[in-house]
This record gives sequence, structure tokens and C-alpha cells, in this order.
Amino acid sequence: MARDRLGVQVEVGSVSTLLKSTSSDVMYRGKRRYFEPTVSDAAFGSSQPTVLGAPLPTGASTPFEPAKERYDFVVICTKQLPERYSLADMVAPLVTPSLTSIVLIQNGLNIHVPFISGFPTNVTMSAVSMIGSFTEPPNKIRHIGPDILQIGAHYHPGVPDTVSLERTQTFIDMYTTGGAKSCTLAPDMPKARYAKILWNGTFNTICALMLMNVGEVQRSGAREKLVIPIMRELQAIAKADGHELEQDLVQEMAFRSPDTSRWRPSMLLDREYGRPMEYEVILGDPIRRATELGVAVPIMTTVYELLKLAAWKLDSPSESAEPSIV
Repeated sequence: MARDRLGVQVEVGSVSTLLKSTSSDVMYRGKRRYFEPTVSDAAFGSSQPTVLGAPLPTGASTPFEPAKERYDFVVICTKQLPERYSLADMVAPLVTPSLTSIVLIQNGLNIHVPFISGFPTNVTMSAVSMIGSFTEPPNKIRHIGPDILQIGAHYHPGVPDTVSLERTQTFIDMYTTGGAKSCTLAPDMPKARYAKILWNGTFNTICALMLMNVGEVQRSGAREKLVIPIMRELQAIAKADGHELEQDLVQEMAFRSPDTSRWRPSMLLDREYGRPMEYEVILGDPIRRATELGVAVPIMTTVYELLKLAAWKLDSPSESAEPSIV
């Protein structure tokens, strides 16, 4: 039986190196927007860089790809920044209708929607990842925790559910072979994404907004005044959307880190390094869904609008001006 071919859109090395160890049939496409053309092989402990300079294969003959290359899986591990570009459009040359399965290992709530719309006869699956990795300038990847992945299919009328489930299980088997600590099937992927946003939509966003680490947010009293109230709003959205987030889960997410934690979430690092932040898919999508469902989310909306201001500031450096007194 022929081996599955993988096209990988890479941002952070930890996920991509697991896939690299699974199969020699992997084509990498680096996100040059944020990184130099090489990334350290932190997961392998190698001093030799992995070259991520190949262009996106299009099926035509190139120095990197034979003619008419087709992929069974396209794995996307980049940031989700829909206000800046369309990932579905970017990967379109890689996708063969009814053949290529699309795997989204990314943050956010409704990230699958553009792919199901753009590729209605293809399997789309997504994963929520808990992995201790981050990037330091210029292109060094620190991997300090194990890779724990939940992955599930996004079922839709264009593909039989049995096919979506079978392709998802195939990818889980491949990913596990690559050395992940834990890679399990999520039977309700939308619920799993809501559960992940309990963390990303609170600690991640508040730390980024206030330039504080997790422990500082907790010791300041913001866990009780901001974090947990936002979790309650997310819980209400999920319930109205047909997904029950249990109270024990909310409690676990709110109190999983000690007050002495110095963890600096990814969105905080993005703001500090002047990189775009994923506030649209982490807060914007839940807020838009809340509006559709008639759920009030005033605290989350305030944090979202303040993050938009912070993002505007990053994109709009201050011009020199004379000081004035009003």
C-alpha cells in the first residue's frame, strides 16, 4: 500500500518535527512572514537547521516537486490570522478534490468553516494542542513540555461521516507513530475547541493585554474578577451552541497553574516581539457566535476591543509629536 503523502504548512518546529519523523514523504512550506528560512531542530537536539525554503507545490514541474504531485494530507500549523490572509486560498494548490484531507493544528473556534466552504468534498479535521513550545528571536524554538493533542473530524454533508472518521483515525495513527506523548480522538471537536478557549480566551488574552505572566494575573485578583467571569461567558455561548462545558472543567482551567507560575502565554510573547496576535479566532469568533445566539458577553467583548487597540498600536508606530497640555 502506498504511503500517505503529507503537505505541511509549518510555523513552530515541535509539531512539524513529529511529522518529519513519521514519514520521509513530507513537503514543508515555511511561514517566512515570521521566521527566517531555517528553524532549529529543537525536538531532535540537532545543531543542524531544518531548511524550510521550498515553494508551495502547485502540481506543475518545479525543482522541488515532480509533475502532478497529489497529497493525502495537508497539515496546517500556522497562526490563524483571518484578518490578514486566507489560509484556505493559500493551500488551495495543494488540495485535490475528494482526496486530500485537511488537518488544522491551530487555535480558534470556527477555523474549519473556510475550509469546508472552499473544499466541500474533502475531509476537514482539526486538533487542539497543549504543547510547551515557543519561539525566541531570531528563529530559536524552545520545547519545554510534552505534546498532547486531541483531534477530531468536522462532519459535513460533502463527505460521509464514516470517511471523515476513518481519515482522522489514520492521521492519529501516523502522528502517534511520530512520537507524540498523547494523541487521542475527540468525538466532539467543537466542544474540544470551546474547552481550549477557556484558557486561550482568558489567561492568554489578559496576559497579553496587561503584559503580565500567569502568576501575576492570578495574584492580582484578576482570576476572580476577569478570568472566571469570561469563562462563564464562554460556558454560556457553548451551552447555547449545544455543547456543555462542565463546571469541573471550568474549575480545572481556572486553577491549573500555581500562583507562583511565571508562564508567559504565546499571545503575550507575540505582543512583546511585535508579532500579530490571534485575537480574532480566539475571542472574535466566540463573540460573533454569541451575537448569533443572543448571548451577552460584555467582559469578553471589552477585552477583545482592548486587544484590537493593542494590535493597532503594534501595526501603527507612534509618530513624533510636540508635547501639549490640554
